[in-house]
Amino acid sequence: MNNTGPYYLLFETQSAPATWEQAFSPYRIAWMEASIPLEGTLFLNKQPVGEVRYFPEELRLELFPLSETQAQLEGLLTVPAFREMCNSPIIGWCEKQVAILSEHIANLEDMKSMQAFRTALCNLYMIVPRIGKTLSKERQKDLKRLLKKLVNYAGKVRDDQVLFQLLDERGLAQEQKRLKFKKHLVKLKDTLSASFVSDLQELLEQNRFAFSGYHPKVLVAKAHRKLVKAVHKVHSERDVQAMHKVLRWVRSLLAVSEMASVKQDKQLYSLEKILGRWHDLILLQDLLLKQKKAPIESLRILVDLEKEVKHLAGEYRQVSSEYWEEMV
Repeated sequence: MNNTGPYYLLFETQSAPATWEQAFSPYRIAWMEASIPLEGTLFLNKQPVGEVRYFPEELRLELFPLSETQAQLEGLLTVPAFREMCNSPIIGWCEKQVAILSEHIANLEDMKSMQAFRTALCNLYMIVPRIGKTLSKERQKDLKRLLKKLVNYAGKVRDDQVLFQLLDERGLAQEQKRLKFKKHLVKLKDTLSASFVSDLQELLEQNRFAFSGYHPKVLVAKAHRKLVKAVHKVHSERDVQAMHKVLRWVRSLLAVSEMASVKQDKQLYSLEKILGRWHDLILLQDLLLKQKKAPIESLRILVDLEKEVKHLAGEYRQVSSEYWEEMV
C-alpha cells in the first residue's frame, strides 16, 4: 500500500471490540482500560506492531504503525476475517455509489433515476480512476475515459429530460421535437457494458483498503478550497462557465462531506439548489435563443426567463458571500 500510516478504516457491522482480541489470528489486539475512543496495542504473535484507536459511535478504527513495523501492520489487512468486517471509508462510500448505479441502471428513461445514476457516476469519477494498485497505467486511463464519457452522455440525457419538463410547463411542447433525447440515451446505453457494475464492484473489492492512509476529511478541505477559488472567479451572472464551475465544486464538496460524515451548513445546500435551478433555466434560454423564427410566445418566455435568471443571480451573490469573503 506504500502508506506511512495512520490507517483510517470503518467497520461495516456493529460488534463488541472485546471479541476482536483473538479474531484476527495471528494478530491480536490488547485493549487498555475502557475509554472513548478505545485504545490498545496490535500484536503480531508476541511482537507489538501498532497502536489502535476505535471510535464506537462512528465505527471508525485507526491504526498507527510503530517504528519500522508498517509492513507487519499491513499484513492485518490481508486476514480474511478482518477484510470481511472492515473497509476503507472512501472505498466503502464508492461501493454505495455503485449500489446506486445498480439500482437505477435499468430505468434511465425516468428523470429521478437518471439524476441519481448520473450523480453516482460523477462521484465515482472523482475517486475510482485514482485506484491504481491492481491496474496498469493504460487501464487507469481507459477507466477514466469511460467514466468521463458516461458522465457526459448521462448529463445530456438528464438535460433533455429537464428541458422536456420546462417546455411542457411553459406551453412550448412543440419545441420538444428539437431535443435529441433518444439519440443521447442510446449512446449512453451503448457505452454501458453488461458487466459495467460488476467490474466496478470487483475493482473496489480488489482495492478494499485503498486510500486507508488518507482521511476523507482531507478531501473535504481540498474541495472547500476549490469552491472558494471558483466563487472568486465569478464576476457577473454572465460568467456562465465560472458559475458552472461553482456548481460543480458545491456538489463535490457535498459528496466528500457525506463520505467523511461531515455536516455542512444549510447555506451550501441552498447554494446547490439556486445554481441547479439557474443551470436549468440557462439550458432553456439557450434552446429558445437558437430558434430561427421565434414566435411571440417564445419571446415573452425569454423575457420572463431573463428576470428569473437575474433573480437567481442575486440569490447566488447573497448565499455565496461567505465564500467570497474567504481568502483564495
